[in-house]
Amino acid sequence: MTDEPDAKTKTIKVVSVREGYTLGVIKWHGAWRRYTFFPDGDTVWSDESLQEIEEKIQELMRQWNLKKIRSR
Repeated sequence: MTDEPDAKTKTIKVVSVREGYTLGVIKWHGAWRRYTFFPDGDTVWSDESLQEIEEKIQELMRQWNLKKIRSR
């Protein structure tokens, strides 16, 4: 996980377990007001990998919503 100390939101680098190269990033998408996945070009995804990304996005959204509630 790449966490920028001064950033309001987290950026998560998704890396290939086998090859070690970056496959994409999970980051905040302001237009949609939610975390989304930005895959690098020409990457191929299995259903298991997509499910892991979905679970990470859901976790980030839960954290973001809790932070928002606590700041009220």
